[in-house]
Amino acid sequence: MRRDSLQGELARYHSGMSTTEQVTDREEIRRQWLTAIDDLLQDARRWAEAQGWSVSLEEKAVEEKQLGQYRTRVMTVHTQEGNLVLEPIAWSHYTAQGRVDMYAWATRNTVYLLRQGREWIVRTESHIDWPMAWSEATFVDLTRRLVRSR
Repeated sequence: MRRDSLQGELARYHSGMSTTEQVTDREEIRRQWLTAIDDLLQDARRWAEAQGWSVSLEEKAVEEKQLGQYRTRVMTVHTQEGNLVLEPIAWSHYTAQGRVDMYAWATRNTVYLLRQGREWIVRTESHIDWPMAWSEATFVDLTRRLVRSR
């Protein structure tokens, strides 16, 4: 869904709601988004540890117009060849209901994880959808490719 159509959809949805209902709706969307991030990071942690890679987490503050302020976590995966970061960027995205950047540190070679419905879609910096669905195999393959790229 395009960003302008999403914002229009939210505006139409909110037009008949009281301020209290709008705040509750925003809180529910934020709760769902934070749950999706937590689920993604838990999967990534499990998959990384299965490869013998260690993982560290840091908190990050985010502020979005539609969701307000919230705190989330950024995960760094420490492989033998380099570090990979999974960083939540925003729920509000023009083609998805959430974006998490997956990048090698320090090259910043990146792929985007875009949440569409209950699925995560992998998209390259060239805006090409990755041919493999998001899974443990995709995570491991992309981690290796990103940390090896120079």
